[in-house]
Amino acid sequence: MIVGLTHTEEGKPIVAPPALVKLSIGEPGHGKQGPRKLDHILFKRYDPKSGEWIQDPELTEKFGPHCTEVEIVLLHDTPEEAFRTSYEMWASQ
Repeated sequence: MIVGLTHTEEGKPIVAPPALVKLSIGEPGHGKQGPRKLDHILFKRYDPKSGEWIQDPELTEKFGPHCTEVEIVLLHDTPEEAFRTSYEMWASQ
């Protein structure tokens, strides 16, 4: 048991729904370039075959290729539960 990661301080297991779609405001750089900032949102869906996040054509068609705003519905009322997040770091090769 790891408090804060797998369980709360009270011993309750932390249950987090899987991330099926993510909103991206940047792209990884190529070669020695760092990440590239975008002025719009990319909708990405996890592809279990490749293990990569790929652009979601269905959401891109619905919101447009240069979407700058989306409405978000949070599943929980408290910031600690609503914003449990993992960070991803991109590094140049």
